[in-house]
Amino acid sequence: MSVVASSSAGPKKAVVIGVTGFVGSYVARELLRKGYAVTGTCRDPATAAWVPAAVGGPVSLEALTFGPTVDKAKNAAVLADLAKGATGIFMCAGYEKQEPETIEVMQEMALSVLRAAESEVGGRDDSDELVVILTSSTGSTNPPPEKGLPALKSEVTHWSDPEKQAANKRFSPSAKTNMELQSLAFVGRDATNAIINKERATATKRLRLCIMNPSWILAPQLQPGPVSGNGLPWLAKIVKGESMADAVPNDSMSIIHCEDLAKLHVACLETPTATGRYFGVSQSWAWEDILQCAKEEIDDLRKGDETFKLEFKMPPVTYETRNPVTTFDNTRRDTLGVEIKGLGQILKPTLGYLKEKALI
Repeated sequence: MSVVASSSAGPKKAVVIGVTGFVGSYVARELLRKGYAVTGTCRDPATAAWVPAAVGGPVSLEALTFGPTVDKAKNAAVLADLAKGATGIFMCAGYEKQEPETIEVMQEMALSVLRAAESEVGGRDDSDELVVILTSSTGSTNPPPEKGLPALKSEVTHWSDPEKQAANKRFSPSAKTNMELQSLAFVGRDATNAIINKERATATKRLRLCIMNPSWILAPQLQPGPVSGNGLPWLAKIVKGESMADAVPNDSMSIIHCEDLAKLHVACLETPTATGRYFGVSQSWAWEDILQCAKEEIDDLRKGDETFKLEFKMPPVTYETRNPVTTFDNTRRDTLGVEIKGLGQILKPTLGYLKEKALI
């Protein structure tokens, strides 16, 4: 048990909004490993009885739903209760519909959490801060194409244009970009995390905001039953030759193991100086390297199990020169002190899990 997660009054309370999700369940598991008392939210606690066993400890489950037709006053009351006595609130829930309504829904999700946190710390007698950690994505860190590909991507200076994203019907990325900007404004900061509104910064001085920006998240799913989401099924389709079979893309992809992403989330809570955006990526790899590593891991799985017949055939390389691989400035990420897994360490357990689930 981590010393930082305990006090004379007992374990510190942490709230995971979206605890049944891929990221949320890993965050809950990491918090429990560090000694926190965890409360998690989901749409229906009756269908989430699997959570404590999957994450390795007790989790108090509360109902909370976001969407265009929810009762905002009811949600505000639930969030106010959840924030009581909390040291950290992790907003891991998402709303991935590619519809215009997604923009307003995700903004309200983040701001409702921040409003509850501000009210909670404002009513406390002590000087303890409350940390809010938002899970977003690298989809908010892509400058418009006319600005050119950055030689080194920085989460401080590189932003997507939410209006252009929406105009191109990329509503989920637009929603996340907008959510981040509105959340930073809530605590009196601009896109570079510099204070520009002293009144708001003073009003929220004991509310510390961190934002995590991951891309392709891979790992064994903690939730039992069918594999959900998009990332794991996509990997399964790739290695079965159902996707990306015609040619190796002359591009790159940023990846992280979900366990490492969860550790980065919790490190934001436990690092007093952590504030603003952080890349939640290991690094970006050329697709040729990703596919070659996947082939090697598939070959190893086949050697260890005669009943496993899948043979992954590398798609043809049709380019002569590789395009530049996206390079991240991970200086800020590395201040959080988390050791990050490499490509093979990510793909090996993930492909093994997909094999166990008979998806490959």
